[in-house]
Amino acid sequence: MIKQVSNNIFLGDSHSSLHEIDNIKTLGINAIINVAKDLNDPWYEGIESYKFGLLDGPGNDYIQFKLAVETGYFLWAAGKQILIHCHEGKSRSVAVSLGILLYKTKPLSVSSLSELLSVYPFKNHHRLNEHFLDMLSRLSTDLRLGK
Repeated sequence: MIKQVSNNIFLGDSHSSLHEIDNIKTLGINAIINVAKDLNDPWYEGIESYKFGLLDGPGNDYIQFKLAVETGYFLWAAGKQILIHCHEGKSRSVAVSLGILLYKTKPLSVSSLSELLSVYPFKNHHRLNEHFLDMLSRLSTDLRLGK
């Protein structure tokens, strides 16, 4: 199932990226960011595709996470309709989506992350682990410091 997170940003899972091409096209999605290390997407004509191999747990490189977020932000700033997905659409893709929102609204305090997580489509649909919360906190600090 594909859920709209923000203007031009959609959140999905592996099923939506692999089997909902008609829905993807109807929504006008023209860029897909896959953040699951062990999942490959098919190539769709007319849709840009990006992959960042993130794990659903510890062991992720902060630079790789930040690169996924920055890519999403630059696609958003260029007016692209972006689908961000992992396997379930509850941890990695949520973290990257939140990172893009941090870029869009910089500087945003870390306490605002809990506010973002309390609204649809994140409410009751996320499973962010402490590692991604730490990365989002670091990203928020970097943005406040202009890094």
